[in-house]
Amino acid sequence: MKYTKSERKQHVTQQSQSGRTIASYCEGYGINYHTFNNWRRKYKNAERKKQKSSLSRSFVEVAAPKSVLGLGRTNIYLPNGVRLQLDRELDSELLKLLSHV
Repeated sequence: MKYTKSERKQHVTQQSQSGRTIASYCEGYGINYHTFNNWRRKYKNAERKKQKSSLSRSFVEVAAPKSVLGLGRTNIYLPNGVRLQLDRELDSELLKLLSHV
């Protein structure tokens, strides 16, 4: 039997909320165990990508003590292509603060 994307997602969600093992759930609905695990993997990977995408678009404000701010300009290039441009020089204390965000 072919299942639509919506039906596959619904089965994955129902199984996780049912409290039943995957094997028991699959047996009850006549779904192949390995097929169901493929659905779960694809669904979880899609969710991770969605979360990662939404995280990459969000900004985090970092409040730095005035003592760590210098006078120059600093550019930070992130692996995802985002460039952070700071109007002040970055010293090691501020860099430590940023690395924990």
